[in-house]
Amino acid sequence: DGARLKALFESFGEVVAASVEKSGVGLVIFADQKAAATAAAELDGLDAFQAGAMRCQRLASSSSDEKPPRRGARSPPVSPVRPPAGNTDDDDAARTAMRARRFGLTPSDAPSPLRFGGPQIDAFRGPSPPPPDVSTTAEDAPPPAGTTESLVGACELMCPQSEIDERVRFKELDAFETPADAHAMDDAALRVAARATAVKKYKRSDAGSVQNVPALVRPPRVLAATFAHLVAHVMATMPLAPQPTADADADDAPIEAYLFLWDRCRAIRKDFILQNYTTGGLVDATVVDVFEKMARFFIAMERRLADHPEWRDGVAHGKHNAESLSETLTALLAFYDMQHKARRTRGAAQPQHAAAPQTSTTTTTTTTPNEAECTAYWILFFLDQDRGAAAGRLLARLAVERPEL
Repeated sequence: DGARLKALFESFGEVVAASVEKSGVGLVIFADQKAAATAAAELDGLDAFQAGAMRCQRLASSSSDEKPPRRGARSPPVSPVRPPAGNTDDDDAARTAMRARRFGLTPSDAPSPLRFGGPQIDAFRGPSPPPPDVSTTAEDAPPPAGTTESLVGACELMCPQSEIDERVRFKELDAFETPADAHAMDDAALRVAARATAVKKYKRSDAGSVQNVPALVRPPRVLAATFAHLVAHVMATMPLAPQPTADADADDAPIEAYLFLWDRCRAIRKDFILQNYTTGGLVDATVVDVFEKMARFFIAMERRLADHPEWRDGVAHGKHNAESLSETLTALLAFYDMQHKARRTRGAAQPQHAAAPQTSTTTTTTTTPNEAECTAYWILFFLDQDRGAAAGRLLARLAVERPEL
């Protein structure tokens, strides 16, 4: 449907509209011709919806060919990604079409002791499953490299060595990823030391920057380790409650940390997408665990930074945060559905003893540990869209298919 098409294609650029015609052909309209060409090239032949390989063709760019989706088509509850201002890779972010509604959470006036690090972290995060077993089983293992179904990442570092070399050369290591005593190192030593601290930046795929190369893509276990590094070394330093200070530079420190994390989280999500961890593709405990923690981070940042002057006005980082939260929660719901269907299929395939009663495979009592929590976040986030119609449809479906949830 249009929602799944949009969620898949918008990682390549701003999607103005997406719909499925009566003929069964999907129509995706990009705001940028280059993004359309890149998406068509990289997704052609990919089996993203478990319905056979897609055939992607870019239509002529004249305005007469860019017909809108059919009248009455339902808009998906996913918003296009908006980068912060100043990102030279994303200068097209000034466009305002299809902007997400801001996440209208009003922060409490009372200070909160909760932090991302320390003994109180579990109070914020809620119940958390044990660290996922990132070793893939034969059941959920991606196809071998070189097949059309999925790319398999081969980068074993948090940041590809080629990117480290380039950023060291041009003095582009961020303060949050610069090794200790970097000032005393020459470039050769810094390139080695940065392997333990540098984190891959987000880059759009375009004609001059092809990203779907195994050597540049981190596999799921490395992506999970990268996110854990960000939690321990950056998120843990950010108090959830604003701290009283007269230092203007100190007041900007949380925004600077947020922008660094926002960019690196976006790169993590893209590496998952490039390996077909998307709607109708692959899913495992690793991607679910990372996306759940990422969603909690975006929610916490709304509370922490809501009063910052650049959060609502001007650069409006809050809109970028809301869009990232929207995409993350929507992807999570798709992952949960895929896991549920896989469990139901396995249950239906088990042999039944003749004397045992036949049990229905329509529902199952098995849920992912944090599924109810993150589903509730999605419902709250989209509750004001179409007068609650999207949330109502989800609740109605869950009442029939997933009553235990």
